[in-house]
Amino acid sequence: MGLTKTELYAPADVAEAELLKALGHPARLAIVRHLLSQCSCVNGGFVALTGLSQPSVSRHLGVLVEAGLVSSKNGHYCIRPEGWRALQAQFAPLVEQAIHTKPLC
Repeated sequence: MGLTKTELYAPADVAEAELLKALGHPARLAIVRHLLSQCSCVNGGFVALTGLSQPSVSRHLGVLVEAGLVSSKNGHYCIRPEGWRALQAQFAPLVEQAIHTKPLC
């Protein structure tokens, strides 16, 4: 595989790309939606939810935890509101700019 050359980009852009990458898989989106639908932290059901093997589910959960969007304690997984607030703060200006930009074509 080739190099991504992330050193060519601003650190903020690299960090934002990592957040988007964490959400860039259907299994991770399904996990996030499942966690959002719960009233408490959950410790299972992800294999049945995603149809993936336990090792694959563990890797996907790890990506979400690493990105700061989900927390893990004693095998229980929860949405991490602080991570989502940071995501919102980072992308709100970009979304606003895109919405208010006039089409050039």
